[in-house]
Parts: sequence; structure tokens; C-alpha cells
Amino acid sequence: MVISTLGVMFFYQYEISSGKGGASFKVEPSVELSLADNNETVSWGAQVRYGIQVRSPVDGNSRYGEIDPKQVFLSVSFFPNATDSSDITHQKEKTRLANQSGLTLMGQGSCFSCHADENSISGPSFTEIASSYSNGKRNKQDLINSIRKGSEGEWGSMTMPANSEYSEEEAAKMVAYIISQGSCEHCWVYPGLEGVLKIITAPKNIETGLYLLTASYTSSNEERGKDTMVLKVE
Repeated sequence: MVISTLGVMFFYQYEISSGKGGASFKVEPSVELSLADNNETVSWGAQVRYGIQVRSPVDGNSRYGEIDPKQVFLSVSFFPNATDSSDITHQKEKTRLANQSGLTLMGQGSCFSCHADENSISGPSFTEIASSYSNGKRNKQDLINSIRKGSEGEWGSMTMPANSEYSEEEAAKMVAYIISQGSCEHCWVYPGLEGVLKIITAPKNIETGLYLLTASYTSSNEERGKDTMVLKVE
């Protein structure tokens, strides 16, 4: 009986991951976002420790080290003066997250070893890249070429290595994400299964606001799972 049950479980897993045996459905990964103190209200300037757990019928369980942390993201948006979730401009957030495929592609490589939202590491930040696009210094094709072919001297002494494994279409998706993310004033992205979310210091003339947290993971069969949470800051 035990052998038979295991056999059925294996066959079910095989059908989901391979699409064989007549199966025509896919199962989204289960993503669970948790905060260390489980508090829905935080203070300006606070540091909030978070963790993300992923369970995928295709890729495995993060608890057992089967999920690549580089493919797990916490996307964060801050909405000044918002007091409840109805104040969040979901359409704007939906548009921004529509570029998630570009973020997934970036997680498959080493992009986050050199780039971040607003701070330069060994390469320019998303904000700097988006600014160079908006002021006309670079167009989308320039950015696509930089990803695929590399560049030298465009950002001071920094050298961008070639990433020829990405197609033109894939690089275009990455550029769309970088421009969208870098153009958003109160948006951040954190790769990894755990980390610390740094709440901004209180801006002038803003007494309260809401943080929208979206933890996500895209499986190897391109199914995306997510978990969202709203934090009030005051």
C-alpha cells in the first residue's frame, strides 16, 4: 500500500511538471510572507525583519533548500497619506508588476550582484538607468545592447559584462522592468528568502502611509505565486 501511494504521488508530480499523461493544468507555487513581530503597524524609520517560504510542486520547498533564493523577491511600494487599502492605487501597482517577467529573468543571472534600486554597487542603480533613459541619454535599444553585448566607459570606469545567453526579447523585458522600477519614487525590490525592510524616515507634511508588500516566486515551468501584505506606518 505504501509503495502504491508513493507511486501515485510520483506520477502526479510527473504529470504536473512534464505535462504528460494528458494533464493540461499547472499549479502555482505557494508563497508565504511573514514578519518577525506580526505587527501590521510600524514606526517611521523602523527595520522590519521578514521571511518568505516557497513550496512548489515542480521545484520543491524552500525549507529544504530546494528553491533558488535569487528567484524569490519582495517587491515594496509606499503610498503616502494612504490610511486603508482602498487608498492604494492598485491599477498603477498592477501595471508595474506586469513587468514581473523581466524581474524573473534578472533573478536567473547575476544582475543583483551589481545593481540595486537606488544605490550603486559595482554598476549603476535602477534609478540611474531609468533617469538616463528618461532624459534621452540612452534609448531602450541601447540598454538592451548593454545587457546582451556588455559595455565599457558608459558609467565611468564601470565595465558591463556581456550576457549573450539572453535573447533580444528577454533583454527587452528586463529593460522594461528596470525602467519601471527605477522610475518609481517609492518602490523597492529585495531578492532572497529573508531580509530586513527599512521603513523610510517621516517625510515632511506626511503623517501616515501604507506599505504594500508583495512576495513572489516564479517556478521553472513559469507559474508565478505571490503573497501580499499591507503595513501601516505612522
